[in-house]
Amino acid sequence: MDKLCYIFLYFVFYSIIGYVCEVFYVYLGDKKWVNRGFLHGPYIPIYGNGAMIVSLALMHVKKDSFIIFLVGLVLCSLLEYITSYVMEKIFHNRWWDYSERKYNLNGRVCLQNSVLFGLGSVAIIYVFNPLFNKLYNALGFKTALYVAIVLFIIMLVDFSISFFEAIKVSNIASHLDKFMEEFEKKKESTKRIKIRLMEAYPYLVKRNFKFLDKIKNYKKKSKN
Repeated sequence: MDKLCYIFLYFVFYSIIGYVCEVFYVYLGDKKWVNRGFLHGPYIPIYGNGAMIVSLALMHVKKDSFIIFLVGLVLCSLLEYITSYVMEKIFHNRWWDYSERKYNLNGRVCLQNSVLFGLGSVAIIYVFNPLFNKLYNALGFKTALYVAIVLFIIMLVDFSISFFEAIKVSNIASHLDKFMEEFEKKKESTKRIKIRLMEAYPYLVKRNFKFLDKIKNYKKKSKN
């Protein structure tokens, strides 16, 4: 039970650190605070998973920081790619896209983020893992277990709500895509009909499309 409690809190610890890093990273670029992540709470599970994978893979490699950097870069990039692919298949939407960044792979991963993952892996091994161990030992098993149970319930509820919200958004987006396709088809069809009728009955068309022209002019004025 102690080991299970340790692993879960380790996962939560890095999920929160990942969230904080992303929020600050976005703030530096956009100059505004954004609640990052798939879930509502201040945690991003992919970082917790990434930290566990890196720590397990580098359990016996602590003296060579360059190896840690390379292994972390590859493993975390692979995890990000797989996560992006799976989420797109489930929700029919891309949750991030790096297509506009240099040296990206199918828009799912990019060199800039991969380098940051590598640096983050070095920080995990040398800085954050020792810090987590100190915090866990300071809590004691009983306190740590209570904290783990509370956090597990909160995250489980959060995940359930967020999952169904994402499914709902995915369905709405799918309906909107279909609606826009139909709209474009009807728009082209209406345009052809209008041109034909204008040639045949100029006065009739001018009278019947007068209202539509008023709407278009109103929209143009509103934008200005």
